[in-house]
Amino acid sequence: KSGELQHALVDQDHSGVIVEIEGKGIRTVTSLEGRFDLFLNPGTYALSLEALGYTKQHLAEMTLSANELRDLETIVLQANPATLSGTIILEGESLSAGTTVSLLNTSYSTQTDELGAFQLTGIPGGTYVMQAMKVGFDVLRIPGVQVSPGGSTEIELVVMSKSRGALTGRVTLSGQALHASVLIEVVGTPHGAVSTVAGDYFIDAIEVGIYALRFSKDGFSAQLVAVASV
Repeated sequence: KSGELQHALVDQDHSGVIVEIEGKGIRTVTSLEGRFDLFLNPGTYALSLEALGYTKQHLAEMTLSANELRDLETIVLQANPATLSGTIILEGESLSAGTTVSLLNTSYSTQTDELGAFQLTGIPGGTYVMQAMKVGFDVLRIPGVQVSPGGSTEIELVVMSKSRGALTGRVTLSGQALHASVLIEVVGTPHGAVSTVAGDYFIDAIEVGIYALRFSKDGFSAQLVAVASV
């Protein structure tokens, strides 16, 4: 008896699938292409096939005659699906809905609910890189996430950090050669800086967004810049 077996996924290694004659102690394994051969005496046999991460499959009994060559049709093993779940909290937010959670290089994707909980179902067993994305927050990637066939894996609580940037620029004092000690404030935030002698300033670790800047120094009129984008 000879045949060919394919896993549910195409373009992959199909070797190592155990092909067994049930109750007879006769077995073999498939080749890279999924081929297998069994040499049997005339009789009636039941065939089973199993591979790690796939549902075991039992074929209907078949009867072989003397000198018969039976070439079976392609057999497709279905993946034994698993579940991946967890919670992703958004820094500084009371609700954590709308984060897109996916497994890189696969089509598996979902979104978190208001509590930040998510669940991906129907995943083949394996090792993945999990990615979480939301506008205004740093992309989160967790490598080496192991999912057991038919099992449930839960990721520990994760906090996504808000995206942050910096503001830099130069301010000058009218009629002055030196431009130090101008106070630059990001309105509505605790962020600020003081200018250098050349008038340069740098404000780091500001959450991504649009802000107003206030420039002030004793003896000079304060000035408000309406829009500054980070």
